[in-house]
Amino acid sequence: MDLLYPRSRGRVELNPSDPYGKPVIQFNYMHEPADLTGMMNGVKQARAVTQSRAFADLNGGETGPMAQALTDDEIKSVIMNECATDYHPSCSCRMGYDDDAVVDEWGRVHGVASLRVVDASIMPRIIGGNLNGPTQMMASRIADHILGRQQLAPERARFSFH
Repeated sequence: MDLLYPRSRGRVELNPSDPYGKPVIQFNYMHEPADLTGMMNGVKQARAVTQSRAFADLNGGETGPMAQALTDDEIKSVIMNECATDYHPSCSCRMGYDDDAVVDEWGRVHGVASLRVVDASIMPRIIGGNLNGPTQMMASRIADHILGRQQLAPERARFSFH
């Protein structure tokens, strides 16, 4: 189960003992109470669906740590102990011009000459899907800008529903 639009925010910092080493990453999962409430509601809704008559022939039973969690406190405990990333961290160097923004629309780091960031970290807001495609589009657009290529003209392609 995924929480697509978490309110909790993490941070990425230089390692104080070795600034050239791996950064210190703090995800802060479930830091905001609304995130935990959303996950708990998701567990309950998923259980209601999978335990319905429509799923009776398909339901092989719940497995994993959550299978034994019945009370709200038990569900909360499993969520707090088991939640993890889907390998799609983003928005830690977000694009923009306010005080919290790190890069401009071309990935240039504010106040640092000749340094760009071009990955999912520059997204201003978390998206509700896989980051791969949007990240490739941002990188392609910024690469075109760096190389001096003109933006492609808009397409007016026809579409249909089948």
